[in-house]
Amino acid sequence: MRASFALTFCVMLAMAPWPSRAELDVSDYEGWVITVLEGETVRVLDGSNRMTRVRLKSIDAPERDQPFGEEARKYLASLLSGREIKVKAKQADDYGNILGQVWVTPPDCLDCKKSVDANLALLQAGLAWWSSKFAKQQSGAERKEYEAAQGKAREDRLGLWADPDPVPPWEWRRRKAAAETSQQRVSE
Repeated sequence: MRASFALTFCVMLAMAPWPSRAELDVSDYEGWVITVLEGETVRVLDGSNRMTRVRLKSIDAPERDQPFGEEARKYLASLLSGREIKVKAKQADDYGNILGQVWVTPPDCLDCKKSVDANLALLQAGLAWWSSKFAKQQSGAERKEYEAAQGKAREDRLGLWADPDPVPPWEWRRRKAAAETSQQRVSE
């Protein structure tokens, strides 16, 4: 029984069309989390058997090769993998991801409403950054809640805040790109 379900699921997954950026439906929808790619990016299969990538808006988790990157991915997987979610989406990014706020039922109450904001949960666990650069994506109440969650995690030294000098992902990417450019120049 389990093997036939797994096979059926894999066939459905293989047949699921990937929308182009122009075809992305940037509106609220529900779907199932198929894969957690990174600490803030998931693959979702929607009710129309269409596969999309959703990037959790207003936060930035460590990169996979960065300290706490794998911890962030695993935490998000524990919260979302195989679960039905609601995506509150308003836009797409330049990489073909839906940018959205992801809601899921509490892990201990599967019959409850989708009341857990996964984006906020990552901040509360100390596994993502909120920055004022994200403020324009949020309402005033969300900004205050996200900023307070990050402040509390930092104060309690949770997750990446246990590091005395954590490097924000945008800085990590900038340093990595600079190092790669420098290496290319040396090898030329």
